[in-house]
Order: sequence, then structure tokens, then C-alpha cells
Amino acid sequence: MRNKKFSGSSFQLSGGSVRSVGGFMTVFVLIASAVFFFLLSDFMSALTLERTKERFGSEADKALSISEAGLEYYRWHFSEFPTDIQDGTGLSGPYVHAVLDPENGNTVGNFSLAISGITSCGVLTSASVRSTGWALESASHTKTLIAQYGTQTLAASTSPAKSDTSVITATLTNLKTYAQASGVYLAPASGGAYGYKIVFKSNGTFDASPVTAVTEIMGYSDDEGWEEENTIIASVGATTNYAIPAGCPVVFVEDSVWLEGVVSGKVTFAAANVASPSSKPDIVITGNITYAHAYDDGLTTIAERSVLISLQSPDVLQLNGVFVAGTGHFGRHRYDASGTHAVPTDLQSYVLRSTLNTFGTFASRGVVNTKWTSSGAFISGYSIRTDVHDALLAQLPPPFTPTTVSGFRIVDWRTQD
Repeated sequence: MRNKKFSGSSFQLSGGSVRSVGGFMTVFVLIASAVFFFLLSDFMSALTLERTKERFGSEADKALSISEAGLEYYRWHFSEFPTDIQDGTGLSGPYVHAVLDPENGNTVGNFSLAISGITSCGVLTSASVRSTGWALESASHTKTLIAQYGTQTLAASTSPAKSDTSVITATLTNLKTYAQASGVYLAPASGGAYGYKIVFKSNGTFDASPVTAVTEIMGYSDDEGWEEENTIIASVGATTNYAIPAGCPVVFVEDSVWLEGVVSGKVTFAAANVASPSSKPDIVITGNITYAHAYDDGLTTIAERSVLISLQSPDVLQLNGVFVAGTGHFGRHRYDASGTHAVPTDLQSYVLRSTLNTFGTFASRGVVNTKWTSSGAFISGYSIRTDVHDALLAQLPPPFTPTTVSGFRIVDWRTQD
């Protein structure tokens, strides 16, 4: 009996346990179902969002490709029509073109171009093109790229670079024409003067003084050997100040030049005598050449023959810009403090200099030398030279900087958000 009661009791208890488990399972199923549908909903939302992102990503990619096609189209246009910034229409933009599928000829999208040009001396020297592209099926989703077009010049080269005589000659001829028309032109110095001392001013002007007397010294270069130089200024005449025109920042001096100062804006400076093949002026650097502003300034200096650093240059010399020697060389000649070719006593302290820093590019047809040694011993020039390339000047050099590749190309680009 006691066993049966116990069994019954056990059965009743077991029955109660079954009912409890059954109820728990029901609640569990409901909760699990809710969690499942909640997770499924999240998953579907995430999947929908991801597909939306993929769709917009695809549209963005298409729009970007079409926008790039606009920039490439105008690169081709410039190669065919170098001075045209109106897309061959003669009218103001924007200029809209369809982009076709190469397989079936159907239109897949369009790009719209807005073009502006920068001119110097009345000549187009660079241009900016804004290309906005969109796919045909999603015209509301656009992508805009902005590109700067210009020529590849010596400013893009690292120092020392090689100058091309034929390019330099053509450049100098054009620069004289531009300077005489709307820049600054200085005729050969009169009265037996040797040329001009030019000092750039931070206000966008320069002072010019005729060099009326020089001190002769002996200097040595690998190209010419020992020769007598007239590079040391003994006296100058009256000074005249000239403003550099913003619309044509070209200065052409038909004589030799002694140069230094602080440059403001983008300026192209040349010393040449293109009318007389027997006369090939030099530029002699007498002091630091720096910029008035951290950005937006730049200098290109072209000598028909050589760009030379004076014996009387500073112990630490800073040269900013592009310095181009046409038929000669860039550098500082060897000067001796004693011996057969010794410089005058009052100039002997200048023979050894400390540091030359260049920021930009110097180009030369001949041998570049700024430090001279003998049997391993430092005997003349600058003991240390540091050359740093100016990437900003490479993208937007002063107008008419000698080219290394003809025709406009994309020199910089960016996206517009």
C-alpha cells in the first residue's frame, strides 16, 4: 500500500512536472519565435541597406567614371585646340556631352563641363575644368571632379636637370615679345655699363641699377677652364623701380644681370640678347632669392648663357625658384685665395662658403659644380648643398617656364564633395 501511494504520489508529481514543462516549452517557443523574427527583421533590414549601399556604390562608380571621361575628353580637346576653353562653340558653358556604350552605341550617361582659363600676356597658360558626371538611370546621383591643366615644365624636374637649348631659345624669343608688349623690357645698358643689378622687392616691384664698373677676377669652370670674369660689382648708377604687371609678369633684360631679392607673385625673368648671336648674357646671383609668401609665389629665371653664383655671395645662401642656364652652366666657379689665380686680398674671405640651399629646380646644359676640392680637401665654393624640389611650383609654375613635354596635360585633380 505504501508503495502504491508512493507510486501514485509519484505519478501525480510526475504529471505536474509534465504540465510545467509543457507550459515552459510554449513560452520558450513564443520567445524564440519573437527573437527569430526580430533577428530576421534586422537581417532583412541589414540586407536591404547593404543592397542599397551596393546600388548607390555602383551609381557612384558609374558617375565617377563618366566624370573622368569628361576630363579625358578635354585633355584630348586641348591637344587638338590648345587655346580653346569654350569647347569649340564660341559660347559660354556649361558644355554637356553624352557618353556612349562602345558595344551598342546607347547613351549610358552624360557629363557637364565648366571651364575657366588663366592667361598671361594674353596667352592661355593653364586652365581649370570641372566635370560633373551621372549615369542615365540615376541622373540625381552625380560625381564632380576638378582638374588643373597645364604644361609639363622644368619646374617638375628635380635638380640638377638638363636644359634643352632649342626650347630655351624659342622661349627667350617669345619672352622678349611678351615683355615688350605688356611686361617689362630693359634694353641693353647704355654708356658702357656692364648690365643691370636687379633687386626684387616684396611689394611686387624690382629695382634696376646699371652696373657702371666691375672688379676683374679669375674663375675656373669645368666647361671653360680658367677665365677672366667681370662678375664683381664695383659701382652702380641711378636706380629705377619697376612694377611687375599682374597680367604679364614677364621681365626681359637684354643684357647681363646681377640678381637677388624677395619675389612676390609668379614671375618669369630672362637675361638674353636674342638679336645678337655673339652676345650671350649671364645671370650672376649676388644674394638670397626668396618668396614674400609661403604659397602662391614663384620665380623662373632664364639666362641665355650661364646662371652663376657670385664670389661675394652670402655664407648661407637660399635660392627659391627655377634657374635655367641656356647654353652654359649653373654653379659657382672655383676661386683661389692664393697662387697664380688668386682673387684680390679684400675678396679672399669669400672663397670658402658654408651652405647653399635650393628650393625648386636648377637646369644646366653644362657641368654643375658648387663645391671644389683638391686631393680630397675643400678649397672653394659651398661646403654643403641641399636641393629640395618644390612640388607646388611643379604644378603651377610661373608663365612660360621652359617645357619638357609639349601640350596641356592634367597636372592636378581633386573631387568636389
